[in-house]
Amino acid sequence: MLVSDKMAEDNFHLVVYEHDTLEIMCGYVGVPPEHPLYEIDYTQCIQGCPGEESSSEWKRKQNLRDFPCIWKGHKYPANIFEVHGELTAASHAGVSDSVWKEKFWYFGFDCGHLWDIVPGLQVLIPPSPGATYKDATYAAAEMFKLYEQMKSFVLKRPMPGREQADDIYYEFRAEEQR
Repeated sequence: MLVSDKMAEDNFHLVVYEHDTLEIMCGYVGVPPEHPLYEIDYTQCIQGCPGEESSSEWKRKQNLRDFPCIWKGHKYPANIFEVHGELTAASHAGVSDSVWKEKFWYFGFDCGHLWDIVPGLQVLIPPSPGATYKDATYAAAEMFKLYEQMKSFVLKRPMPGREQADDIYYEFRAEEQR
């Protein structure tokens, strides 16, 4: 169920969505085509690792690859951006076609982790001790935190042909530079 759908002034699409089955909040930031991470998977190494053919039939039909980078020190969106539970999604569309805008690439996270209460699973799996429910206000705050990071993200070099894992390939622009 859509909770919040907003176009930011700088052409990012911001969405908070409640998962229909799990009843957890999810946040998404849609980046425009000119963003350096447009059509980059959340596990895709920005240092040039080629990835491998996916075991997922859906991904193979879409000609998408799996990108679990195994090189120590390499960076990819899920370990660059700080958000609740880390990034768990990247695609052109999410769970409901009516929410997503065609030209955007969405990075998302969910509030359904070990330390979260997942209402749709409580019958099967009781919450962990100390787990809390993350509501729409919490998800929106995390989504805005992700948005701030995404809009300030800059690649310092083009992605293909990386030579060294220890070089710095990205930075976050300072607020006064935006």
